[in-house]
Amino acid sequence: MQASGGSEITVRDVDAGSVSVQASGGSIVRLAGSSDDLELQLSGGSQMHGRDFSTRDVDVQGSGGSQAEFKATGKIRGGLSGGSQLHVAGGASTRVATSGGSEVYGD
Repeated sequence: MQASGGSEITVRDVDAGSVSVQASGGSIVRLAGSSDDLELQLSGGSQMHGRDFSTRDVDVQGSGGSQAEFKATGKIRGGLSGGSQLHVAGGASTRVATSGGSEVYGD
């Protein structure tokens, strides 16, 4: 799914093999449910709220103060820059490169 220009998307009861989220320009995406894999691309202060979303493996790219939260149990790979934040529950192993004050927070 794609969100741009400050748009908001809410999707509940997700049950998928793979989910792809691209958000830019201050957009907000809210997910609830589960998937096997998550591909996440956030920029320009966008947010992905997934406190009630669980997945196994994640490929994430975040820039420009973007934020994301979700549960993951497998592996998280990718990169964050420009003060972006990733909040992860579920005990996944993380290999996320950070720069420019970006942070990865885990449980």
